[in-house]
Amino acid sequence: QTLTEFGPFEHADKEIWIGCDLSQNRDITALAAAVRTGEIEVKAIRDGVEQIVLKPTFDAWIEAWTPGDTMEARALQDKAPYAVWVREGHLHAPKGQSIRFDHVAQAVAEYSHRFNIQCLAYDRYAFKRGFEPECEKLGLSVEFVEHPQGGTKKGKPTEAMIDAAKSAGREPEGLWMPASLRELEDALLEGRIRLRRNPVLISAMMSAVTDEDRWGNRWLAKERAVNKIDAAVALCMAIGAASQFEGAALDIAAMLG
Repeated sequence: QTLTEFGPFEHADKEIWIGCDLSQNRDITALAAAVRTGEIEVKAIRDGVEQIVLKPTFDAWIEAWTPGDTMEARALQDKAPYAVWVREGHLHAPKGQSIRFDHVAQAVAEYSHRFNIQCLAYDRYAFKRGFEPECEKLGLSVEFVEHPQGGTKKGKPTEAMIDAAKSAGREPEGLWMPASLRELEDALLEGRIRLRRNPVLISAMMSAVTDEDRWGNRWLAKERAVNKIDAAVALCMAIGAASQFEGAALDIAAMLG
C-alpha cells in the first residue's frame, strides 16, 4: 500500500535524504524526507535483455508550511481546505504574511538530531537570501546540494555522488528534475515506496502535470497558479537525491529466459 500511516521517527538514527521546495511569500514551502528501507528484485530491460535487478525501497514523508496571516484568503482563492489541514496537523501555518524560513530550518535541525541527514537538495530560489541564513543561525552542518527544478539545468555533483556513480559504473551527474521524476515514477509503479498519508501531498500529486522538451526530458509543472505542487516537487527532489547518492540498481547474475 503506497499511501499509509507510519511514524517518521521509527526510522530514528537512519540515513535520510531531504528535498526542500522553497516557495514564494504567499505560497506553500514543502520539505520531503526519504529513507531507504531495503531492496527488492525488479524486472528490467538492459541492452535489450530482460534481467533481474535489485532496486531500493523507500519510506517518505513531507512537511509543509504556509503563512498564517493570509491563509484564509488564499484558501478561498485556491479552493483548498488549508484550515482543516492545519487543524489536523498536516500543514504548519505560523504567524506572518510570508513564509517563515526559520520554522523550516528548525525542522531540519530537529531532523539532524533524530536522523543521519545525507544531504538537503534545494533549488536556488529563496535559498541564499532566505533559508540558508536561518540554517547558519542554528549552526546546522548539513550538506546542501543544488537541485534545479526545471528540465534544462543540472546541479553540480558532490564528491559523495561522484563516488556512488563510480561504484555503480556510470558517469556522475548532478541532480536535475527529469532524473528525479523518473526515479519517483519508477518507485511508485514498481511498488517500492511507502508514502506517509498527507492531504497536502495528495493534493500536490493530483495537481501536478509534466512538461517535456524535444528530447523527452520531463519535469513537474502546474497548469494554473492555484495548483500547489510544492510537496510533489520536494518529494521528487528527495528521492532523486537518495538515488544519486546510492548509485544505480545492482544486477543479479541470473537473467530471465
